[in-house]
Amino acid sequence: MRGIKFCSLSLFNNSKKKYKVFSKNSVILDYHIGKSYYVHIGNRFFILLVESKMKGFKFGDFCLTRKSFSHKDKK
Repeated sequence: MRGIKFCSLSLFNNSKKKYKVFSKNSVILDYHIGKSYYVHIGNRFFILLVESKMKGFKFGDFCLTRKSFSHKDKK
């Protein structure tokens, strides 16, 4: 690393920290924008990337807790 002086070490570390949220009732604020969160939805975590359009909403508005159901076709 001695030879590379023009580049910061943050470019080598591209892993973004993912924060865990256990309350779906929490409101998304300005400092949440651009970060990724693990939102707890009962038995597992849902990965949520927060955008600027989501400001003012709650974390639970973007996490579906029920599975989609469709009838199977009979043969």
